[in-house]
Amino acid sequence: MCAALALTVLAFGGNLGAQGLTSYFAKSIFIYIANSGSDTISAYRIHPARGQLSAVGPPIATGDSPQSLEIDPSGKFPYVANFYGASISAYSIHPDSGVLTALSSVTAGHGPQSIAIEPAGKYVYVANKISNNISAYSIHPIHGRLTPIGVPVAAGERPQSVAIHPSGKYLYVANAESDNVSIYTINSHNGQLTAVGQPISAGRQPQSIVIDSKGYFAYVANSGSDDVMTYSIDADTGTLKAVAPSMPAGNGIYSFKIDPRDRYAYVANLDDDSLAVYGVDHKGGRLINSGLPMAWSSSPSAIAIAPEGQFVFVSNYLSNKVATYSVNPATGALTYLANTQAGLSPIAMAINQRP
Repeated sequence: MCAALALTVLAFGGNLGAQGLTSYFAKSIFIYIANSGSDTISAYRIHPARGQLSAVGPPIATGDSPQSLEIDPSGKFPYVANFYGASISAYSIHPDSGVLTALSSVTAGHGPQSIAIEPAGKYVYVANKISNNISAYSIHPIHGRLTPIGVPVAAGERPQSVAIHPSGKYLYVANAESDNVSIYTINSHNGQLTAVGQPISAGRQPQSIVIDSKGYFAYVANSGSDDVMTYSIDADTGTLKAVAPSMPAGNGIYSFKIDPRDRYAYVANLDDDSLAVYGVDHKGGRLINSGLPMAWSSSPSAIAIAPEGQFVFVSNYLSNKVATYSVNPATGALTYLANTQAGLSPIAMAINQRP
């Protein structure tokens, strides 16, 4: 891809001020990449001004076919869902170097596909794609060990993606074969899930579900119908209501992300090597198309966005690389910076920022 490539999108929100930049540059930022082909996690330090990735130690082993990677809110413990290993691996992060240390692993259901961590850092939830259910675990606050909570709760057919409301009250699961979203309440005292009403209709083969930072809207990216649907969230019940026509995307959606300030949304289209980019209407939640999807490289799979939104990282499943882009804070334009070698078939990423 040409280094001069720039992509302009609609912007909502302000720039990062000088005080924010000073605070941001004083922090260590790391990105962790799950490589499904080599069964490893690669770790890198992100340069706060240039976005350059520098390897942090050698890759560390996961279970068989890692598919999802999330870090707890304290920034201490990453968790990885291993699809064929039917397990969840836990790690600790060294606060200075960012190096990972393997902890213990726990058994999941069949085909753990997606992980979500409750905002208070007390519970972990895992969507098991083969056994069609959700496993729940409590997190030990000191050493990060996971302990199963009760028995797995039924989901729809082929649960693909799980997300939690910022309030920590509700959990949402996108079910790829039943074409709907299951909703649950989370018991804050014991982490148990309770289903809320009937599942809400989605498009064909929902692949990813994301909640905006304020908890007003949910977005469901559908890989079968190649579109994104927007829903409003009832703060009292957690139920969803479609609020706008679906927004077309590229072919074979794999992942969807919203930047930390809810200004821009990105869709990685695995099948046609493209990234669809949108503005976000803060009042109504609808996505605003900024133009046709742009050509990307070698099957983009996961998207990660720097904490202040000034860099976007895209893992490329077939080329085994991670592309780095800078974001124009005034316009949202993306400018290609570099490619960094990852492991085989990078499929998931998470960014960790520590003081």
